[in-house]
Amino acid sequence: MATIEQIGNIKIIGNLKYSNDLRLCLGPTKNDAAHIYNIIPECEIIESKAFMDTKIENIIFPKNLYSIKSSAFFKANFKNKTLDFKDTNLEIIGDSAFELANIEEVKFPNTLSQIDDRGFEETRLKSIDLSNTNLETLGLLALACNYDLTSIKLPKSLLYIGDGVFESCKKLEEINFENTSVSTIRRNAFNYCESLKQLKLPESVKVIGSRAFAETALKEIVFPKNVIEVDINAFEDSQIETLYTKADFLIKSFLGQKEFLKLKEIICNKNNKNMEAAAKIWGADLKINFIDNLLEKSNSFKEINNIFKDIER
Repeated sequence: MATIEQIGNIKIIGNLKYSNDLRLCLGPTKNDAAHIYNIIPECEIIESKAFMDTKIENIIFPKNLYSIKSSAFFKANFKNKTLDFKDTNLEIIGDSAFELANIEEVKFPNTLSQIDDRGFEETRLKSIDLSNTNLETLGLLALACNYDLTSIKLPKSLLYIGDGVFESCKKLEEINFENTSVSTIRRNAFNYCESLKQLKLPESVKVIGSRAFAETALKEIVFPKNVIEVDINAFEDSQIETLYTKADFLIKSFLGQKEFLKLKEIICNKNNKNMEAAAKIWGADLKINFIDNLLEKSNSFKEINNIFKDIER
């Protein structure tokens, strides 16, 4: 190990400061000019604001690293815009840890379990692959305002997404929750994702919050069988023309004039009593088609649509 300089309860090794037991990285020394950081193997935590608004030529993360605290790399300026955590034990990425950092790619380890509020808000990420992680929680605005983000892969372990988690990701075209266990799509989750055209929801989803998919490019949507609540503004200013629903709930409660202005057709399960009653009220204004055993079909609207076309033939 390099020479250790002790100043009070702080130890300095190279151009970085550490706690007395070396497990906590406190950030660069004030007189650093190289901007090349090799964090020692003993380090387990990168402290809050440690590299906040710092120029970073290169940084090497140790295997023992398991937590990056709030605002640790807030507005950090990376020369190498790819962060590699693959060989670390990273589990937790704190609030605003990389908010406004100029990163374009992150390689996540399979140990990752949570990304807290605003963890990667407004970065330059172009794609995100979380499929091989153990991620359970994506906090409020965790990946919001990533204007260049075009694709994201989610893990089966995902249980919770916060408000506005992907808000204003304007180039994102597709999102697949099908194999996750998310029960609530919270408010503003995909608000202003104006390029979003493809959506697959999991069977576990029960609630869709306010403006969750407002102002997107979705033309069709499938509601899984366990949906019990859809906020009246969930699809505000939507482009949706066709709605497939496996859920047996009174769908009229959220079909306001503004929210579903372009809706032309609803396809639902034949034994959906609520929809049968609604069909009598709406009359010819909206086409409603009933299909046997829709509950057993896939969440993919393409597959359901093929089933419907087969029945018509």
